[in-house]
Amino acid sequence: MATFDEIDRRFTTDFNAALALLEQDEIEKCTEAVRNLLADSAIPRFHRIKCFTMLACLLDDFHEAYVFYVKGETLWRITKQWHGNDPNPDLKEALDDLHEGLEETRWVYSTLFGYRN
Repeated sequence: MATFDEIDRRFTTDFNAALALLEQDEIEKCTEAVRNLLADSAIPRFHRIKCFTMLACLLDDFHEAYVFYVKGETLWRITKQWHGNDPNPDLKEALDDLHEGLEETRWVYSTLFGYRN
């Protein structure tokens, strides 16, 4: 059985590979790679939120993209509630980074589509 660190490294490597595809303007391949990550039930919450946020920014279909934004925001809120009082600064920083990505996505939605949350 894989340890959490091994699982985290695997998903970090796979997410970074998806980012590399995005940087190469391989949007469809990136989207497919992110969807494959989400299809794996072992994906940690941190990576799941990052994938939701990425799809919320990449997809052409606003409604589908918005669903991923909501999933990311919801999972972030649940995770924040579970770990809100945890003194671990690395955990706080990770949650703050995830929230920043979600807030940037929300700002884009409000600017482009008039969405208000």
